[in-house]
Amino acid sequence: MNAGSALSGRMVLGALALALGASACGGGGATPSAGTGVPFIAYTKDFANYQSWPSNTITDAQPSGMTHVGGTRTIYINQLPAADATAFPVGTIIVKETAADGRIFAQVKRGGGYNVTGALDWEWYELGIATNNAIGIKWSGFGPPAGEQYGGDPNGTCNSCHVAGQSNDYVMASWLILGPNIGVVPGDGAGGAGGTGGSAGAGGAGGAGGNGMP
Repeated sequence: MNAGSALSGRMVLGALALALGASACGGGGATPSAGTGVPFIAYTKDFANYQSWPSNTITDAQPSGMTHVGGTRTIYINQLPAADATAFPVGTIIVKETAADGRIFAQVKRGGGYNVTGALDWEWYELGIATNNAIGIKWSGFGPPAGEQYGGDPNGTCNSCHVAGQSNDYVMASWLILGPNIGVVPGDGAGGAGGTGGSAGAGGAGGAGGNGMP
C-alpha cells in the first residue's frame, strides 16, 4: 500500500469513527513514555477528556482567516515533560481549540522515525465532536488532506510551520518551552524556543512574541 492510500485509509476510518459517535472512546489519554522505542498511535480514546488536561488560553491579533495562529486559542497537553527533558516523550498529545471557527487540531508524538522529512516523530490530527459529544478523528497523518488549508494559509502545512520550532522539538506554544519553566504561561519572563528561521515572530518559534501554535 502506498503512502497516499494509507493516508486515505486513515481519513476514511477517522470519518467513520466520527460519524458513529467515536464508539472507541473510553478511558483517558495515554501516559507519555520516554525511551521505550515503541511507536505510539493515538486513537479516539486517547483524546477523551482532553479539556481536563493542563491548558493555556491565548488571545492576540488574528490575521485575516488565520484562526490557527491568531485570535483566541486554547492549548492542552496530556502531561508536561520533566523540567530537564530535552524532547517531548513519545505519547505526548497536544490539542488546540480555535475559538473563531471551532476547529480542533492536535499533534501527537508518535516516535519511531515517523514524519522524517517534516516534524520528526510527530503526527498531525484534526478532531471533531460527534453527535453524542464524543471526540472523533477527522484525519491524521503527515498533514491535512488535499484541498484543506492549514490555519487559513493556502500555502502552509503542519510541517512547514512547525519546522520553525525544531529547537523545541517542533512544539511552538510559548508556555511549552522545554526546560525548567515549562508549563509557565507566557508573559511571565520565560523565554521562547529559537526557531530555525525566526519566521514565527519575535523571539523565534513560540518565543516572546507569544506564538500560540502547539
